[in-house]
Amino acid sequence: MADWFEAGLLDLGHRVTFSDRRVERNAINLFWECFTPKSSAWLASLPVHYGIIATEIPDGNAFNWRTEPAWQERFNAFARAAKRASFIWTMVEDTVPFYSQFCPAAYMEMGFSERLIPDYIDQVPEIDFCFFGQHTPYRDNAVEKLRRYTNVEWPAFLPGREIGQLIARCRVGLSFKQSDEWPIPSPTRLGRLIMAKRGVASEYVPIATRQGDITGLCPKDVDFIDYAMAMLLDWRTRAEAAFEQYRAKMPMRDIMEQVLDRTIQEPNKPALLLARVSSFLRWQIRGRTACP
Repeated sequence: MADWFEAGLLDLGHRVTFSDRRVERNAINLFWECFTPKSSAWLASLPVHYGIIATEIPDGNAFNWRTEPAWQERFNAFARAAKRASFIWTMVEDTVPFYSQFCPAAYMEMGFSERLIPDYIDQVPEIDFCFFGQHTPYRDNAVEKLRRYTNVEWPAFLPGREIGQLIARCRVGLSFKQSDEWPIPSPTRLGRLIMAKRGVASEYVPIATRQGDITGLCPKDVDFIDYAMAMLLDWRTRAEAAFEQYRAKMPMRDIMEQVLDRTIQEPNKPALLLARVSSFLRWQIRGRTACP
């Protein structure tokens, strides 16, 4: 996800730096939401300008309709950090009204940038399907059904570079929602597959998003296994068409410019520092929740 933000900011002429150990007083600091009580208190106490990337869906009590105590704690920690934030960029458009109660908020899409075209775009794929993401009973069942007919590669959780190597080897990438209630297709998953000129078999969700309109989604009344198998037919032509639509309809430069105009109030926007929480704090929360 950080690659998209960097590309959009650089395309606009901003200077971008990364750090997992410090914040910058002379820049706008950008943090991904995945706070603990300790990290949110630390962040709220700092005399720095910062915004938050929100990847989860507030449900009125916590995030994502999850009832485990860890998710309630994460939600409470987020609220503490958000009260001092200058802005929030959310990955789900319907959540903008909720996040706007804390500070200016805007919907951030993952668009096209020449900087994001991967070096493996012309590699000849050798497997039919791939998926990268967490295991759930629903996803396990769907993949096992597909494996009765074709080859599907779904390795353990991978770092970004290895995800790229996986995409390079497959013809069609699978896209599953996180839970039954999840409303949108994954913006980073679809974005990476489109940028790599790979086919996309995305299951039905109630809100398509512009990326979903470009790649297409499984219709609600169609069996996803049948839909995915059909995506193998002429996948390359579909992928080429999606790539060109993505380039024309969703330039990341324009998306970033609109979001900055809605959320950054200063007349002279300073350079942005894209920063995660410190390595220690990231390690503290890694075992309890999957942070973006």
